Amino acid sequence: MRVTSPDQLHLTLHFLGLASADEVVKSLCDVEFDPFDLELHGLGHFDARDGNMILWVGVDVSPPLLRLHQSIGDRLSSIGIPLDKRPYSPHITLARGPSSILQPYLESIAVREHSLTIPTHRVTEYTLYSSELHSTGPIYSVEHCFAAGS
Repeated sequence: MRVTSPDQLHLTLHFLGLASADEVVKSLCDVEFDPFDLELHGLGHFDARDGNMILWVGVDVSPPLLRLHQSIGDRLSSIGIPLDKRPYSPHITLARGPSSILQPYLESIAVREHSLTIPTHRVTEYTLYSSELHSTGPIYSVEHCFAAGS
């Protein structure tokens, strides 16, 4: 099982694939949003394309989060970046690995999940990341941060 290191935890607003960071930064510079609270809740999993299982914590789909997601999507579309057609399902990946390893954890967590408390996170910025895939998983690097109210 590969646990996501704390410095690699993130909430994806849009996956861009191959794109010019400079062009993306320029297109997103005038996206405005007010700070808002992000509520995390619930644990779940899904099967990855490579046969592994992904363990995640859910994120409430709040109106401010959806507005930010939509505004960014509109800007990306305007510069020709294709967007994912699937419904937005915000989550933060906690771990990945073979289901034979993760399934027992899921069963033990399910019993205790009702007592799981995760603090609210105040969103004051969003970040454009690039990623490189390594044998240990993706490594994310900051390309640009966009502050609320700017």
